[in-house]
Amino acid sequence: MLAETGNCYPESPTIRFFEHPGIEAVTDKTITENIFMDIIVSCFEKKKKDMWFEKRVNLWELAEPKDPSEVLERFHHPLQPDIDLLYGQCLGGKRQTPIVGVEVKLFSRFTGRGMKLAKTAGYEGYYAGLDEAISLLTLGLDFVYLWHVYVLPLAIWNRCFVKYGKKFAEKVEHDAQRLGNLGFGLLRDMVIEPLEIPIGYFATFLAIDPERKRFEVTYTHFLDAKPNFYSVFQDAERFDFLPFSKTRDLIVKALNLENVKVREEIWECPNCFASLGSKTRYDYKYCPECGNRFESDSSNVFPADVNE
Repeated sequence: MLAETGNCYPESPTIRFFEHPGIEAVTDKTITENIFMDIIVSCFEKKKKDMWFEKRVNLWELAEPKDPSEVLERFHHPLQPDIDLLYGQCLGGKRQTPIVGVEVKLFSRFTGRGMKLAKTAGYEGYYAGLDEAISLLTLGLDFVYLWHVYVLPLAIWNRCFVKYGKKFAEKVEHDAQRLGNLGFGLLRDMVIEPLEIPIGYFATFLAIDPERKRFEVTYTHFLDAKPNFYSVFQDAERFDFLPFSKTRDLIVKALNLENVKVREEIWECPNCFASLGSKTRYDYKYCPECGNRFESDSSNVFPADVNE
């Protein structure tokens, strides 16, 4: 999305810049998640006319319950958390599924010696938002991403430059970015991917240029989201995922979305019929449920087609 909507520097292909009049009043000290989302989504909407976007989606507001107990009866779900960003495709003027949900965390506070360690406004570390992103999977979204935005503390670095000189300022900047990359890489490579958490991950550095009314976004880490099992395979009788279907239906109806049929294959063990999800048949040597050993070419693991 950022690559398609941002303007490109020919000499720096990993950097995209976004121009918006509202950035004139924003600095790395005053930026908040809401301000960032309002501006960046406005830029998305301007460039991507074939897509729809919704910010700060509160399912309680969509449901309009008479009292909290009604939510339990209707949805069997607490309707949490709020969704920072929802988006999907538009075709012929109609909003369509698949639905992509994004949990956004802005790292705009700095602590520790030399103010090098990035934290969120609530002073959370590199793990911020992981719990919320995982919780979004229960809402029946097709894909979920966690997006970490590291705000470069230009004001702090400028003060270091004035007070201590160029060499010291460059060391502070270098150490801060290394720490940011370390946390982002740890979350992607040692938590989300090896634990096979079915969410995507995106981490970026953000530099704010109020004079030119510009955000500069640098890509650092990326991991594709996997299809959400609770959304794609909505066969309630077979999988008993009624709560996920109900919250999805709420979102689809409230946002006036048109469901697009998606055909997927799930792989099953021929011995106990346990579902292996949407992984390829070559990802398993043994059934995780009954321990049945599959043939080397997994020819005895068969697909069961499911339509959304």
